[in-house]
Amino acid sequence: MPKQKKFINYMFDDGVYDLPATYIAICTVSGEETAFYHKHLVKLIENKYKNNFKLFVDTFISSNVRREEQVLQDQDTFKFNIYAYYLIICYNEAVIKKDDYSKFVSSERFEKHFKKNILYHLNDTFKA
Repeated sequence: MPKQKKFINYMFDDGVYDLPATYIAICTVSGEETAFYHKHLVKLIENKYKNNFKLFVDTFISSNVRREEQVLQDQDTFKFNIYAYYLIICYNEAVIKKDDYSKFVSSERFEKHFKKNILYHLNDTFKA
C-alpha cells in the first residue's frame, strides 16, 4: 500500500489551505518545479507574498531564474578586485616605460582571468 501524503492546514489572508509536507511550486517564468518544505513555504509566503497564497502561486519566480537574470545584468557591469587593479597598474607602467612585452603580458592575463579586454577599463591617458 503506497504511503499517504501528509497535509497540514494553514490559514492565510486569502483563506485556509491544506498544504502537503513538501509542496511543489511551479515557476511562472520558466515552468520548472521547485520543492518547498511546508514550514519554509509558510514563512516565505508570510514575508514576501503578503501572507497571500494565491499571490504566491500566481507570481512565484524560481531563484534559478533570478540568478540567471542577475548574471545577464552583471555582464554589463564589472567589479574590480585586487588582481584586476594589479594588472591595470602593470599595464599602465608598461605604457609609461614603452615596454611592449609587459603590456602584452598584463593584457593577456587580464583577458584570460576576467574574460574582458583591459583597454575598456583604463583611463584614456593610458590607452595605447
